[in-house]
Amino acid sequence: MDRKIHWILLAFLAAVADFVGIPAASAARVARDSATRSTVGVVSECTEELRFPPEVTTIDGASLDVSALAMETTIVVVTVKDATCPVCRQQLERIGRRRAELAECGVSFLVLGPGPAGKLAQLREAAGFDHPFIADEELRIARELDLVLGPGELVPAILMLDPDLRVGWMQRGRSSRFFGDPALIEKVRCWEKMRVQRESGTERTSVRGSETGTHGAAARALTVPRADKMTGRQES
Repeated sequence: MDRKIHWILLAFLAAVADFVGIPAASAARVARDSATRSTVGVVSECTEELRFPPEVTTIDGASLDVSALAMETTIVVVTVKDATCPVCRQQLERIGRRRAELAECGVSFLVLGPGPAGKLAQLREAAGFDHPFIADEELRIARELDLVLGPGELVPAILMLDPDLRVGWMQRGRSSRFFGDPALIEKVRCWEKMRVQRESGTERTSVRGSETGTHGAAARALTVPRADKMTGRQES
């Protein structure tokens, strides 16, 4: 659903609710749920000028140079509706089970949520997803990505960033019956190429020039003040 239509629907339902005596909060919740359902399963190559910020601060207080990381890896951003979203935790767990394969293809992950940082830290621990988490408490990043669902909520999505941090691919929406990792796996699909390279003895590089199998070390070697590239945690 187009975001403008979404907010028009919210306003219309609020007016109807006021007329018939239904609490406005209930009407707004119905509209948000409708907007979420309408976007579940939408996968697209992005043509809009949506761009991720070049530097962010993780929930651990570390500064992360996203621009540098994007030159060495393919960055995938997973957004969560909020820190207590159980389906979002399941999505992170599902991706985590394929993490080694995706790392071989030069993929690194960031997780974006509305915060607060403490709640996102609990989500990271519960999901066992040890990658940089970013608390977008004022929804500034979400607005730039057109992923504001409502007050304090993000549209659940999976984004793939180009080297210049533009969003090149996006899967929008998530539910207990639909997760985005199959579409992500289909988008990456480097395993067949790697198998052919191994069999032919010409195995050289994975995505964006990292040596196959050494992607993690290459990313960690990038110098970012106070942050480990792969986890976003402060260096001791």
